[in-house]
Amino acid sequence: MATAGEGRTERYDYSDWMSALPEQLQNIPLWNLAIPGIHDAMSYDLDVNSSIMEPDVLIKLSKLPCVRQIVYKLAITQESTIREQLDAGIRYFDLRIARKPKDSNPTRVYFSHGLYTRTDVETVLKDVNDWAERHPKEILILALSHFRGIDEGSKEQIHSHLINFIKTLFGAKLFPRLSLPMLLEWVKKQTPGAGKTSVNIIASDLVVNYEDFAATVIKLNDKML
Repeated sequence: MATAGEGRTERYDYSDWMSALPEQLQNIPLWNLAIPGIHDAMSYDLDVNSSIMEPDVLIKLSKLPCVRQIVYKLAITQESTIREQLDAGIRYFDLRIARKPKDSNPTRVYFSHGLYTRTDVETVLKDVNDWAERHPKEILILALSHFRGIDEGSKEQIHSHLINFIKTLFGAKLFPRLSLPMLLEWVKKQTPGAGKTSVNIIASDLVVNYEDFAATVIKLNDKML
């Protein structure tokens, strides 16, 4: 947003800012870009009538409207909808998932922050996919985390259902999981040391052959000789 003359505000359109980047920035690694993100992206949708899920000390007071109202006011960190956030240029989304107690649907989950949202996860992801269809060159990072209120007996079922739903919904839009050979090629390009761009600790959850991974990282130290 920028001021354009007295009493008048001009709004910039950032809905396609990634595809509008200068040519020299189009092929650089994603982690080298400055990407705007948003904390508790779905907190605008919190339901003041839902039960309290955190903090633990207030859960027993969920039946008291005044307590829910306090939690509601403290928990809302966003006022714009997910579509408005996307249009504003947000590309990283902090999405905290939880399951409502006694939900009749065995795989349905919601978002949460103190309270539960009114809208379930699948409905919101469909909205995100619809937006992505109209902006095919924008990269979105959806950080799904927390997964509160899911008991051990249903964890695997809910997780599998959500993963399959995401794969089916987004399809070819999903970034493929990085293979170990691709990871090692990236590692070989790094340089350790005290420089501002140096990388000294490299960790991965993709490692199958620990010897290859460790040897590749350790060999980087030769660059400092």
